[in-house]
Amino acid sequence: MLSVKQFVNSTFNSNTYLIKSEINPRSGWLVDVGIFSDWFEGLHSHCEIEGIFLTHAHYDHIYAIHEVISLFPKCKIYCSEFTRTSLIDPKLNLSFYHEEPLSYSFDDIELLKEGDRIELFNRIELMTIETPGHNKGSLSFLLEQYIFYRRFLGSRTQSGYKIKKRQY
Repeated sequence: MLSVKQFVNSTFNSNTYLIKSEINPRSGWLVDVGIFSDWFEGLHSHCEIEGIFLTHAHYDHIYAIHEVISLFPKCKIYCSEFTRTSLIDPKLNLSFYHEEPLSYSFDDIELLKEGDRIELFNRIELMTIETPGHNKGSLSFLLEQYIFYRRFLGSRTQSGYKIKKRQY
């Protein structure tokens, strides 16, 4: 059984999602890293973050990337090619305009495109959906009954997927 926990960054109006499974309770995955707080420190003692899935590279979704990687050095970053380019360039990722230029350019990035699947837990895969519009490199992620779409988390219904607006 999967669990998804939402962490809200009220400063930037963005979300970080922690995905865990009963299959391997010491393993976790993140969708976006727009917030860094004490919960990361506590998480480190009983969970290993395997990877970060970036919906896009705007500052409010990548703000804590360096902190997360320093706590979990084996963690991989999964993103689109445009997002990888934006991670390097503070103007493209908009951090330049927040007076805190952020640049990230390490070898731990794995590029994703439409239809790519990553196994998170035993036989539980996350599928990539290209969703450009908000950003040229925007991706959404489908994981069992969940769909991660920029600032929103959706769930499967009988008629398809329902996107829920995030709670403020």
